Amino acid sequence: MRKISAVLLAGALVTGCADSEAMKGESSGEVRSISSIDEIRLPLDAYQPEHQKIVTFLRAQELLERDCLKRFGINRVPRSDAYYETLAASASPSLSLWLGVTSEELAGRDGYGVDPVEVLVQEDSGAPPAEQRDVLEGRIAEYSGQPVPERGCTGEAVDRLGLTGTSVAPTSVDNLGEGSLRTLANTSARSDPQMEKLNKAWNDCMNEAGYEDLRAPGPRYQRSLGESISTKEQQMALADVKCKNKLNYMGVWSAVQGRYEQQLVDKNFEVLEQRKKVVDDQIRRATQILGTGS
Repeated sequence: MRKISAVLLAGALVTGCADSEAMKGESSGEVRSISSIDEIRLPLDAYQPEHQKIVTFLRAQELLERDCLKRFGINRVPRSDAYYETLAASASPSLSLWLGVTSEELAGRDGYGVDPVEVLVQEDSGAPPAEQRDVLEGRIAEYSGQPVPERGCTGEAVDRLGLTGTSVAPTSVDNLGEGSLRTLANTSARSDPQMEKLNKAWNDCMNEAGYEDLRAPGPRYQRSLGESISTKEQQMALADVKCKNKLNYMGVWSAVQGRYEQQLVDKNFEVLEQRKKVVDDQIRRATQILGTGS
């Protein structure tokens, strides 16, 4: 069995515009009772494209790259649906990165799950071989007697999608060059006295259930892809969720996290709004490209 570890790419992306009353509570630090991760609404949600929009953008980029490669007689295998679902879920630091497993149903069935990075690698049926990457990335000037675009087929694709001259992409709209704002907010939230008290209470609860020195919730992948789940893992994951529910962990965490996210939104409001407009335009282009086939 693999050692317990935590990775950045984890869980499902929780995004979209939030209900105004819920947003008000979590940005002001008011603690609500939350029993499902899907109930959490945070200030930065407004600047993270919905999961399906990220999938649309990534699919459009691949379609453009494949069309470009065809001009050189190269047929690239389309990536799988599972690949895109996993990649889109991993595109932005998800709430599961800090909250870990939160559903008794999923804990009882899947335990802590498998590292999404392994799933991503397994599902990447469309990964281009080395000889295709030369054309994709513009490493060579000519292929099969035809000139290769200066920045390759990938450069041609991102030009069509409106990425030229900007680092803003649907997968990083809240990234202002310092790392994800959500991650920065969580760094502050982790050292907040309210969270330190909550994590101690969670750790004490887990100790009472027979699990020691876990410190704070988070992803605890214990299996490799294809490895059978153990009863021990299921029991630990269930104890984890029960402790969180007992302490209203998600309610307290989202209140503290929301407070620090709101501070960052207030500080970076104009830039975030401008970047959101850029990303909205990119997704619009991607939708049109997928609708017409190229």
